[in-house]
Amino acid sequence: IIRVTCVNDKLTQINANLRTLEQRLQNLRDAVDSDARSRSGHEFTVVTVLSQKFQVLSREANQCVGQDLYETGSTVVESTVDANVPTEDPALVVDAPPFSVPIFVPPGSGVS
Repeated sequence: IIRVTCVNDKLTQINANLRTLEQRLQNLRDAVDSDARSRSGHEFTVVTVLSQKFQVLSREANQCVGQDLYETGSTVVESTVDANVPTEDPALVVDAPPFSVPIFVPPGSGVS
């Protein structure tokens, strides 16, 4: 019930902002037709703010239903290869010296 109430509240806010947006778009058209630059600039700013409000309400509605917990959006995997990494396969290099690994024995371990 809490989730439904939350989503219903977001829908009510979206509808109210949509009515305001429709009126502001009409005001913007009228201002452009009458060449009232300051008024058209103001109406454009209001429309931009309303657009941002719709984005916020969308995120909040997703939070209401918990969708933000599992929807990651677009992801990008970036990888960087160190320039010092050899490009040839050591198994294919014929005259490579034998490979040895130093072993570290901690003091007091009883191993000699």
